[in-house]
Amino acid sequence: MKLLFFNGSLKAGGAERSLSRLLNFLAGEGHEVHLVLRLDIIQFALDPGIHVHFLTNYKGVNKGHTVLKLRKRLKETIDSVRPDRVCAYSSLAGVLLAMTFTSGTIVRFDTYPRALMKWKQALFYSFFNLPHLKCIVCLTEGTKRDLRNLLTVNDLVVIHNASVSIATAREKQQVAAERPTSRPYLAALGRLSAAKAYRDALDAYARAKVYESMDFVFIGDGVERENLEQQATDLGVGDHVHFVGHTTEPFPILGNAEFLVHTSVREGFPNVFVEALSLGVPVLATDCKSGPAEIIQEGVNGFLVPVHDVAAIAERMHELATDDALRTRLAQQAPQTIERFSEEKIFSQWLEVLA
Repeated sequence: MKLLFFNGSLKAGGAERSLSRLLNFLAGEGHEVHLVLRLDIIQFALDPGIHVHFLTNYKGVNKGHTVLKLRKRLKETIDSVRPDRVCAYSSLAGVLLAMTFTSGTIVRFDTYPRALMKWKQALFYSFFNLPHLKCIVCLTEGTKRDLRNLLTVNDLVVIHNASVSIATAREKQQVAAERPTSRPYLAALGRLSAAKAYRDALDAYARAKVYESMDFVFIGDGVERENLEQQATDLGVGDHVHFVGHTTEPFPILGNAEFLVHTSVREGFPNVFVEALSLGVPVLATDCKSGPAEIIQEGVNGFLVPVHDVAAIAERMHELATDDALRTRLAQQAPQTIERFSEEKIFSQWLEVLA
């Protein structure tokens, strides 16, 4: 098949990492893969056989004019490639792709509907109900249920993001020296943004006095970094909190963590959960919409706590930090709990939809 995928960029992020892995798989299976990007940003390795197109010279005199020019450039690229199937890998990219009226369009909906403003819901409702839209790929069952209230299109399918391979899981032993601290540590992986609510995690870390035995390592970067650094200093735990910034290969650092802490207020699908669990790293997460409850099995591979409940986060954090037997049991069970997210299963589901 000749396949064309459209996205904003391949900047650092879970969705972008997921897209790069899917494209590399499709190219490896012998399909002709075209990737159209709005911005000239690629921070993940791509199969050399993948054709990359950048949409340049689309700036208009105002936002509306810019969108129309971007839509025109996208349509010209599709007409030039003449793919068998087109797919937008994000919700906003899906709106632009839907505007081209290309038949058989597939959209991957990566935003939790109830987190959207009303005008965005209306925008998606208008374009994602067009007759040329083949189907919408939802990341979670929760997203699919909520989209039923917004959309009339019948073909809604759920395809989770794939877990990392066994070869990647073994990387933590191969790069064991890559540790940001000599002490045991818990980790957080993701963009340092307000939506991740990492301030709750730091408050819980200090409240539970986990710093007495473990450091806290933040993998990622973002607008909240300076605030978090100041918060750690104010809480008196600055010497035990480390910010390693963005890395395209976070698995060696993540794989050596005692457990992962994720305090987000909303998610599309938390890729970092399946990545951590595939590495044998238990997860302590907030039960936000959507995705955590579909991945975390209470007391089997981790724990869920209410959003913004610092006391509950601190309690579970202290339990995981002090109970070695519990961490060991969760770590041993973790890889088996995500077999349904294996690349083989997830990518075969994509092949069915694309076919």
